[in-house]
Amino acid sequence: MRFNRFLIHSALVGGCALLASASSFAAAPVGELEVRGQARVTQATDQGTLNLRNTSYGWFSGDRVDTRNAQAVLNLDSGASLGFGENTRASVSVEGGIAVELESGVVLYAVEDSAGHMTLTSGDYTFTTAASSQPQVLQVSNDSGWSMGIVQRMDDGSLQVSVREGALNASNAAGAVQYQVEAGDSVSFADGEVRQVQVQVQAAEQAGGGGVAGGLLANPAVIGLAVVGAAYGTFRVGFSSSDDDPDPAPVSP
Repeated sequence: MRFNRFLIHSALVGGCALLASASSFAAAPVGELEVRGQARVTQATDQGTLNLRNTSYGWFSGDRVDTRNAQAVLNLDSGASLGFGENTRASVSVEGGIAVELESGVVLYAVEDSAGHMTLTSGDYTFTTAASSQPQVLQVSNDSGWSMGIVQRMDDGSLQVSVREGALNASNAAGAVQYQVEAGDSVSFADGEVRQVQVQVQAAEQAGGGGVAGGLLANPAVIGLAVVGAAYGTFRVGFSSSDDDPDPAPVSP
């Protein structure tokens, strides 16, 4: 009888330990958000809010950022990175891929194929780096292995997409739009219509070490952010300003 009680007690203790371990693993951050200026993060776990100023924050899947007058860069553990311009509200989840929901503002992205595909939704439109399932959409080969570009939600609700590397496949909720934005193209999506737009792209500058690969996309909404090259042919979104980092400030609720 005592032996059975011992077994039951051991099983309960072991089960609780496993549950606690699984809960801790599930709640682990999926990346790090670096903020320049003052921004607000709404946490997915308890919907609490944090005010961040010139600091870094461990990002959890489903968290939401409101940059206000700040800029922020999210470096995910998968190697992908996202830049958020001023006045941007967006959430990012990581579950078998990267899911971005853009409410307002602009997102600059750099995603390696091995990091999984990125899907961005905003309004009625969905954009993905994954290959299109539509047979009428011609698939563009991506020799670099990276997808880079900008998605911006304009004040009138239209969406402007500029692709630097790879391609973005676009569709709308009604199914009336199936379009692939290729590298070098800038396209506007509004009310089920698609049109080419002109966006100036600055030439890449050479720098020491890995240098700048892809240069700056000269979009006023993302001035201060850039896709930069690192060692071994990897890329990330970073701050393009050469100013020294400001002193970190504490995180406040």
